[in-house]
Amino acid sequence: MKIRHTFALALIVAAAVLGVACLKGVALAQGDPFNPYSFSTHVGDFAPRYMRDYNPFDPLNKYQPDNPLNPINRFSPDNPFNPINRFDPENPANPINRLNPDNPFNPINRLNPDNPLNPINRYNPDVPFAPLDW
Repeated sequence: MKIRHTFALALIVAAAVLGVACLKGVALAQGDPFNPYSFSTHVGDFAPRYMRDYNPFDPLNKYQPDNPLNPINRFSPDNPFNPINRFDPENPANPINRLNPDNPFNPINRLNPDNPLNPINRYNPDVPFAPLDW
């Protein structure tokens, strides 16, 4: 009987911790980490620190000093692919932002002519990595 109560208590504690973590993640995605009902002013765009005025996916730009795909910059604070920045609400690589209409990682924007991920722009170094205009 004691084992059942211990197991039930462990489940309740785990559910509470998971629930708080989920609510905190939702609050961070919406803007204010202390108010789960506030919304970010950056819905649909991403922070300037993640933007580049060149195509970071072009092989010619791979070793640019601020290119996030440069192996040296893997843990740079302004790298959208840095594991620390994965859940930043203004990060275009954040799973929550993947379906924003102006995000280059959105599958709908794959063939957008301004998207650096468009296969046509693969070798175009002048296409900036920035929010797409609609």
